[in-house]
Amino acid sequence: MTGYGTGGLLLDVPARSLPALVEWALAEARVGAEKLHASGKDADPLLVLTAAACGRYGLPATLSDTERSAGRLPADHKAVKLLEQAGWQLTRRGLGPWARVYRPVTGGRRQCVQLCIPSWNALDDRAGATPPSWSRRSWPGCWGCTRTG
Repeated sequence: MTGYGTGGLLLDVPARSLPALVEWALAEARVGAEKLHASGKDADPLLVLTAAACGRYGLPATLSDTERSAGRLPADHKAVKLLEQAGWQLTRRGLGPWARVYRPVTGGRRQCVQLCIPSWNALDDRAGATPPSWSRRSWPGCWGCTRTG
C-alpha cells in the first residue's frame, strides 16, 4: 500500500488493518500538525481511502443501500469491532464516508484521525456529505492510500 501526501511525497503504508492504519498515521507517518497556539487545536490527520484501500482494511468498496441511507456501517461490522477492540472510538456519526476515529485525551495528548472514503460518496456535494467547514481547496495536508502493484 502506498500513501500519497501533499507535495508529491510517497510513503510505504505497512498497516494491514484499520486500527494499524490509524496508529501508523499518528505514530509513524506523523501526518497532521501540532497546535500553533496554546488556545488552538491540533490538526488531525486526514486519510483518504480509495476503494482498493477499503478492501485491504476490511471495508466494503461501496455502501449497501441500507448502509448508505443510515450514513454508516452498522455497529456490528467487523471493521468497527476491530477499532473498538484496539481501544479506538468513533463519533456518533459512526464509520461512514467521513469518520473520526479517536481515543480520549490522555496526558494532554490528543489522538484522532479523520477518514474520508470517496467511494462511499464522501465528496458528493449533493448528498451534503462534505464537512461544511471545509472547502476542497483548503483541506489540511492529507494522505491518500491506495494499493500498488
